[in-house]
Amino acid sequence: MDDTYTELLNILTKERDVVFENKTGPMQWYAGRTLDGEFFLNINTLNEIGKKYDCDKSDRYHSYLRKYEFFLSKFKNEHITLLELGVLNGSSLKMWSEFFSGSRIIGTDINKECLKHNGGNIEVLISDISSVKDLTELKAFNPHVIIEDATHFWSHQILALVILFDSIKEGGIYIMEDSDTAFGDYKNMEYGDAIISGHSFCSLISEILSGNNEIDNSIPEVLYSYAKEIANKSDMVAFIKGSVIIVKK
Repeated sequence: MDDTYTELLNILTKERDVVFENKTGPMQWYAGRTLDGEFFLNINTLNEIGKKYDCDKSDRYHSYLRKYEFFLSKFKNEHITLLELGVLNGSSLKMWSEFFSGSRIIGTDINKECLKHNGGNIEVLISDISSVKDLTELKAFNPHVIIEDATHFWSHQILALVILFDSIKEGGIYIMEDSDTAFGDYKNMEYGDAIISGHSFCSLISEILSGNNEIDNSIPEVLYSYAKEIANKSDMVAFIKGSVIIVKK
C-alpha cells in the first residue's frame, strides 16, 4: 500500500475506531425546505432537472443546485469529465447526465447494486472513499468537476479532498457536500471520526488563501501543509449551507 498519506491518516483519526456501514434505509432530511434568496432565484435550469429526478440536491431538500449552477454553467456545453463520489439511488447521476449531456459522468460507490445505473454517458465504479488506494486510482480520470457526496465522515471528506484536488483540471471545481456534519447533532454522531471536521479543514484552506499564508494556527503541521498546498492552487473557497465549493486556479 502507498504510505504517502500514512502520517495524514494517523493525524486525522481519533483513538476510537469508527466503522462505516453502507446504510440503505430511509434518510432523514431537514424539516422543511431551505429556500434560496433573491440572487439565485433566476438560476434554475439545474435545479429543475434535479427535481425531475427527485435529487436531494434540489430545493425540495438541500437547495444546492442554483449555487452549483452559478459555478458550473461555464462547463455546460463543453465535453468534461465529472466525478461524483457517492451514488445512492442514482438520481444525481441522471441529473448530471442530462445537464452535461455531452460529457463523461462517473459515479463511485461501495455498493455493487449501484452498477445498475451504468448506461449512456454514465459510468459507475465500485470504489471506497476511505481507501487511499481507491482514491489514488481515481486521479487518473483528471476530472473537471468533483462532487464528494459519500459517507460524510470527517476523515473521508478530508482524505478525498487532499488526494483528489490536484487531479482536477485547471479552472475546475471541487465540491464537498454535507459539510454541516461538523455542527449541531451531527457533530456528536459517528461522522465526527477525526480531530478536525471537513468544514474546518476547508475553513483553514480559506484562511490561508485569504491571508496569503500568514495565519496563526495550532493545527498539526501535516494538516496545515496539505491545506496550504490546496490553498496555493485555489482561486476561491465558497461556503453555502451544507456545502463547500472550491475553485481551482
